[in-house]
Amino acid sequence: MLISGIGRLLRCFGKDKRGGAAILIGLTLPMFIGFLGLGVDVTNWYLSKRMLQTATDSAAIAAALTYSYTADISEARNAATDSASRNDFTVGSGTTMAVNFPPTQGAYTGDDGAVEVIATWDQVVYLASVIFGDDVTVRARAVATLVGVPSEHCILGLDPDFADTVEFTGNADFTVNCGVASNSHSDQALTIWGNADIISTPVSAVGDIAIGGNGELLSLAPLRSFQSPFIDPYGPLGRDLGTYGLTPSECTFTSLHLGDDTPLNPGRYCDGLKISGANVTFSPGTYIIDGGDFNVSGTSTLTGDGVTFVLTGSGTDYATVKFAGGTIADLTAPTDGP
Repeated sequence: MLISGIGRLLRCFGKDKRGGAAILIGLTLPMFIGFLGLGVDVTNWYLSKRMLQTATDSAAIAAALTYSYTADISEARNAATDSASRNDFTVGSGTTMAVNFPPTQGAYTGDDGAVEVIATWDQVVYLASVIFGDDVTVRARAVATLVGVPSEHCILGLDPDFADTVEFTGNADFTVNCGVASNSHSDQALTIWGNADIISTPVSAVGDIAIGGNGELLSLAPLRSFQSPFIDPYGPLGRDLGTYGLTPSECTFTSLHLGDDTPLNPGRYCDGLKISGANVTFSPGTYIIDGGDFNVSGTSTLTGDGVTFVLTGSGTDYATVKFAGGTIADLTAPTDGP
């Protein structure tokens, strides 16, 4: 009887399906929780990766722009760090950021005009540690370089802070078949005063363009104020006079005043260059006017193919250009090189 009763009980138990779902859930719940935890970890890593890439991109752009202005690697690296921190990424425990001049890998390896930023960020691991272990690090890399069309502007004021970086005044009658631009952030970055008449396309400035007095400007394109900085055609390293085979102590001429038709050759002209009533031919090359004025008066005529003028100086004595009324200038820039 006892054995028969046990048999009936087992047969009833085998046919009873009540509680089956609870058993199934109990068996699969740990697996479900594991996949849920893995999903949380992976989502967190993905968001961290996107945030890190944004900060890295911003840092590379900031470093490239700063380097183009200053040619100072230390300042460029500081700009990269500051930009990254503004995007909620700071270098410290569990994070790293390397700013490389030039890039050490990729298409721009060895390019002195490019900067590479590589950043890493150690991530907190929760349930995913069963698969990935205790260490998971997300990594981001960005490369920035300045590119542009240097032929669009044949007159470019580079200083980012001065007012009147490019200024036309007096009775100037100025016509060029190229653009004029200023990198100054001033509200008078590019100015036209007096009775100056300017014909140029395009006319652009990082700051604003000011026209006063009886000055007139004719451009076939709308004036471009508040633009992004324009490319330094010399590049960061080109600001070193040694690029042109000259050192700061070497002056080809000092305070040269020319009153006859003597041709001029490339070189460093210290304390200005004055031409009065002369027909002067400039040989192809780069003419560095270091301080003083490039002053042309007395119905002079200037001619030259493949010539470039660099206005530079120190302190408050930076070279300027002053062409008197009646001056004729037929000058063309080089098609390649600095």
